Amino acid sequence: MPNLNLFPHPLTGTPYGTALDLCLILGALVLLVSVITREWLARKGGYQPGGEDYRWAVVRERTTPVAFQGLNIPSTRLTESISAGKYPEYRDYQGSTPMLVPGPRFGGAT
Repeated sequence: MPNLNLFPHPLTGTPYGTALDLCLILGALVLLVSVITREWLARKGGYQPGGEDYRWAVVRERTTPVAFQGLNIPSTRLTESISAGKYPEYRDYQGSTPMLVPGPRFGGAT
């Protein structure tokens, strides 16, 4: 692997030093892309009251309501399973609330 040596550090000249340099480069690229994306969203009005990400209009236009829910439900389940695994108290919260619609769970707590 090439020795990048972006700045002097104790791992310079070792494979770990190269990995550290590559991580710094990738971190800088992620930061740059996130700044550019936020700028695009701000230009499209996404941060104004009542505004939303401009891409949702394209999603609504290209899918039917049933197809949108077909994408939404698995995504919601995946996100909630990750949250429940990371935060045990979230599983208790899931048991007392419905998944998609606000309100009491049928046959459960109110």
